[in-house]
Amino acid sequence: MVTASFRQVLAGVLVVYGCLITTKAGGQQLDASQQSSIDTTVVKFMKQQAVPGCSIALGTRGRLAYAQGYGKAGPNAKSAPDTIYRIGSLTKQFTAALVLMAARAQDGKSLSIDAPLTTFYPRQKQWAGVTIRHLLTHSSGIPSYTAYRQFTRNQFKPISPAGLLKLVKAYDQAHKPGSKGQYSNTNYLLLAHILQTHTGLKYADLLSQNIFTPQDMGDTAVITRKRPGKRTARGYDKGRVTSKRTHASWAMGVGDLESTALDMAQWNLGLLDDTLLSHAEKAQMFAAVKINTEPAVKGERLAMGWMDISVSGEKRFYHQGYLHGFSAVNLLIDPLGEDGRFVTVLCNAHLVQKMPDMAIRIARLF
Repeated sequence: MVTASFRQVLAGVLVVYGCLITTKAGGQQLDASQQSSIDTTVVKFMKQQAVPGCSIALGTRGRLAYAQGYGKAGPNAKSAPDTIYRIGSLTKQFTAALVLMAARAQDGKSLSIDAPLTTFYPRQKQWAGVTIRHLLTHSSGIPSYTAYRQFTRNQFKPISPAGLLKLVKAYDQAHKPGSKGQYSNTNYLLLAHILQTHTGLKYADLLSQNIFTPQDMGDTAVITRKRPGKRTARGYDKGRVTSKRTHASWAMGVGDLESTALDMAQWNLGLLDDTLLSHAEKAQMFAAVKINTEPAVKGERLAMGWMDISVSGEKRFYHQGYLHGFSAVNLLIDPLGEDGRFVTVLCNAHLVQKMPDMAIRIARLF
């Protein structure tokens, strides 16, 4: 259990060349050889993939072991552990957690994970048979709105919530609910809308009240169009700063968050220590169902906000995140056991598809 504010713990942290190594009681910092191996791995990856800048955080149950920034966050800024990046579909982890939290009995009212989708959208007869669980596990059969021209042509300008919802309501089923797994951003867009309808609160407020504030994630929030701050990374595409930025209105609950490696460490610590979700809720979150028909990692199975890429003798769960100019990955190993570990890598380059490979390589080094 994390018993102190992370920023309070910073008083007991040694800062060396942008690297943070926890010295909190009961912690165990990485030795110089481990740090060097991790640094070499990341720098080599960045060179191979033409990535301008990255920030990482890794640790085990109850402690942050190492955090570091590499390269540049922008033309005149270095990447650091507290550099703010767009995290894309890592957002789905938070949406899934909110749904599981809403499923708890609250004043006699809870959101049933097995509730039919038509409970919330009664006019969408084509969605008959789809449940909240199907949305969470990408087994609904509802196509992804990001695969359509309306998104690819218009993603850089705003759209109203009603306008985007109108688009997805027109979609027919691609396959029978529960018959197979097919990753679809529409699933998590609908979950975010349902959460708002069920609770009467805005999605951003739900995140702040239930996750970001309790976990002291002060640099994590829904993306705004405000001028980027000094710690905000600039997105790169083909080696150049890109002015194109997917508008957050296209990605509520799907990919509309920004965060830092340090804040993502707080999220992972909260999951590993059962601070945010009970062990039973976590077991439900990580219970994979169908194989992804369009996998980024061969054989991956779809869970709730996570992909199961376990190998013999080791439970592994990850998710990638892409938003124009940014790539991210979050990896948990043994999240239900006593030896849980995490690796987060956030980068400011467009569509770096080897992110899971690097996270796994880093995990082997500590």
